[in-house]
Amino acid sequence: MGSGSTSTGGPGASTVDAHVAKRLRLLRMERQITQMQLAASLGVSTQLIHKYEAGRTRISPGRLYLCARLLNVPVEYFFAPLEGIQGPTPLLPRRAASATEIRSSTVWHTGVSSGH
Repeated sequence: MGSGSTSTGGPGASTVDAHVAKRLRLLRMERQITQMQLAASLGVSTQLIHKYEAGRTRISPGRLYLCARLLNVPVEYFFAPLEGIQGPTPLLPRRAASATEIRSSTVWHTGVSSGH
């Protein structure tokens, strides 16, 4: 898979990418900034801005951050509103082990048998 691909295999990933692309285009147009001006400010080609906005090339997190700064919006702007997009089930954090569990699972290499 090439670096310009928009699919990550996750549910809704391409939908989110398309949403971000649409929001970038709408904001740029609202601010009356041309693709050429945005491209020059980001140090990329006008063609790349066109690909971003068309959803043909995924915008990297770093470049999206720069777009947000240049267009004077929080990064969250590009993701809101995302109602109706079903993503994966969130992963739950692992429970931290207690001190007792850590002591009982640790093998001490002191040369003296601890009865384990």
